[in-house]
Amino acid sequence: MDFEKYISDFLNDTALHDWSPMNCLRYLERRVLFSSDSKNDIIDAFKRTLEKSSKSSVIYANAKAKAIKLSKNAEEIFQRKEVLDFFGEIDRKWEIRHNSREITRNVDMAKVAISKTATTNLMDTLETECRVKTKRPRNQIGMPNQQMYSDSDDEEHRRVYKKYARTPTTLSAHSELMLGEDGNVYEVIVDNNEDEE
Repeated sequence: MDFEKYISDFLNDTALHDWSPMNCLRYLERRVLFSSDSKNDIIDAFKRTLEKSSKSSVIYANAKAKAIKLSKNAEEIFQRKEVLDFFGEIDRKWEIRHNSREITRNVDMAKVAISKTATTNLMDTLETECRVKTKRPRNQIGMPNQQMYSDSDDEEHRRVYKKYARTPTTLSAHSELMLGEDGNVYEVIVDNNEDEE
């Protein structure tokens, strides 16, 4: 990570009396994600940026003096308790953020697994119900069959009446639905076998 750019921005955006490692670290914290693993990189960038500023011809004399002092003492300043505590806090935040992401990822994976299991179970149930329905004999789909025959034998087609519940059912190729006088729905099966003489 290029901390020099951010530290240079800190020096340009901050008043001279606020130049300090702690203020610099707070400035970095608002702009960049880092942990204590980056501590040495931050110290090096801090020293290099302050050395460049101290050699600049467009900087005031008192700013040059402060930059030289901070760059020479950077190693020692970054070992102070407040700086070490700051890095400890950064690490805790980093860990919380990491754990939060890990938990979110695990929850998402669990949701996917539960959805997949539920979908598989639903598909298995639907397949089982479909197999059961297709294996049941036709006379078990509605109410038990009551076969009735036509009173007139003179008709050219013999009709077999099957009584069904009022729910729709699949009709065979040679049948039609008929409403009986008693209000029940009957499937009429037409027998097209004619005796040829």
